[in-house]
Amino acid sequence: MTFKQFEQFINSYQLHHEKLDELDDLGFDFLENEKFPLYSYLFNSLEIFIKTHYDEAGWEWVEWFIFENHFGESKLEARDADGNLICQTLEELFILIETEHKL
Repeated sequence: MTFKQFEQFINSYQLHHEKLDELDDLGFDFLENEKFPLYSYLFNSLEIFIKTHYDEAGWEWVEWFIFENHFGESKLEARDADGNLICQTLEELFILIETEHKL
């Protein structure tokens, strides 16, 4: 996978997630809605896509970047075993999982 493909997929996921959040703000619950669990469908698609290319640890980094670091917007710091700063941007995330967690 190229960075451009990865970036397009993550950006598309982010856009869809934001649109679902907007609908949630209007009173449409797609998180706990049993008939239309759209958040679950979106999340499962992301997980399947990432796990076809990267191992479980790679998937965990993607989850961290998206959900804990809010697509890099929270500016949380992740460091490697030597204390070096890693994974601040989408490109750094891609390099990390591509070099260390590719199947």
